[in-house]
Amino acid sequence: MSGINNGNLKCDREGVGEMQKISTSDYYKYKSAIQSANDTEDREALRQIQKQLIAKYGLDNDDVKQLLKYFRYSV
Repeated sequence: MSGINNGNLKCDREGVGEMQKISTSDYYKYKSAIQSANDTEDREALRQIQKQLIAKYGLDNDDVKQLLKYFRYSV
């Protein structure tokens, strides 16, 4: 059974514990998408990017914090 080791619970990468890390290529894909949404003033696209970043990587991730600073518009 996943997440159980010798009767002790341990956190899986996709579990409640540690969130995924952003790869360099994904970081720049997100940055490019944010810049494009900023240029077209597409707040809905920014909202979706924000939701995806937080769901996948969490708000405690330094890369997520930096990417969210690129948002030109409040979502």
